[in-house]
Amino acid sequence: MAIVDNMFCPLHREGTIFMWYVLFKDGTMVYEYDDRKVRTKWDKIRMSYLEWLENATQRFYRREISTWDNIKRMVYLVFDNILCSIKPELLDSIVETKFYSLKFNEIEELGIMGNGGKIYFSTKDGIIHLDGNRDLNIFFMLGDKRVDITNNHDVDYSKNLIERHYASYDFNLSNNGDPVTSKGNVDANGIGYTVDVKALHEDKFINFKCELIYVLPLAQPNYIMLSLTSEIDTDIELHLTFLANDDKNVVHLENGKKQTFTIAF
Repeated sequence: MAIVDNMFCPLHREGTIFMWYVLFKDGTMVYEYDDRKVRTKWDKIRMSYLEWLENATQRFYRREISTWDNIKRMVYLVFDNILCSIKPELLDSIVETKFYSLKFNEIEELGIMGNGGKIYFSTKDGIIHLDGNRDLNIFFMLGDKRVDITNNHDVDYSKNLIERHYASYDFNLSNNGDPVTSKGNVDANGIGYTVDVKALHEDKFINFKCELIYVLPLAQPNYIMLSLTSEIDTDIELHLTFLANDDKNVVHLENGKKQTFTIAF
């Protein structure tokens, strides 16, 4: 069985714990890193002995292998080296998919998967579903009018989907002053969307551009990045609901200015 079928990233042993995944409306799934593949006859031949060979190798290192099994191990090892030199594709079983090559209008669910769990939202309502079927919603009050950012049936959540990797780099200066850059590490994954929501204010419909991103860091609490751009100067009461909690705060929006709020929980 493929590792992705158990909600693990195929590169988790290399330190890439989480990855994005997509569920399409036809029921098929696409992963950022995918170890599923159609087994050819050469794959089947290699899989028929590979598990035994790996176990025998471990017994050889522990000096717990019989003479006959060790001869058999060496024969399989030589055969495997020859087979993989003829068919190098047998060693490359992970396929990487580029997110923006997908057709967004065919996506039903976008999520982050890893460590046996997932966080996702449906393009039907934009509600963030945390592991364990815990729902997270965001809305704001404009006067006495409630404006839903998630679960707003008047917007199309699949139009502008967002998938991001957040990385950090270490920079050092060499002796001659030339900058030296080490390889960056992915510190967090994010999924979200951009939508326009409208609200009636003083007998006029006001448009608010909203960018909502759920960020899953590796070693810190999860948080949401919410960006709002308003057509008017106004105060709003921003709400985040999670289980029985309703956290709220009054924020001021300036006309035409994109303002970003970080909400940790």
